[in-house]
Amino acid sequence: MPSMNGIDATRRIKAKLPHVIIIRLWVNTSVAIADEMDTAGASAYRSKETAPEDLYPTIRATLTT
Repeated sequence: MPSMNGIDATRRIKAKLPHVIIIRLWVNTSVAIADEMDTAGASAYRSKETAPEDLYPTIRATLTT
């Protein structure tokens, strides 16, 4: 995204719409970034490499919690 990163976008979305579920797909699998996404309000995150296998189960798990 040209004007902000995913962490900032997640913070803004959750501030205005706290009920929205955010699942982030990412290339960088850094633990520090994962922690920042948790703090920002992401419900889950998955690597883009494993997204084809993991995304549907992640969505289902997120909706049932």
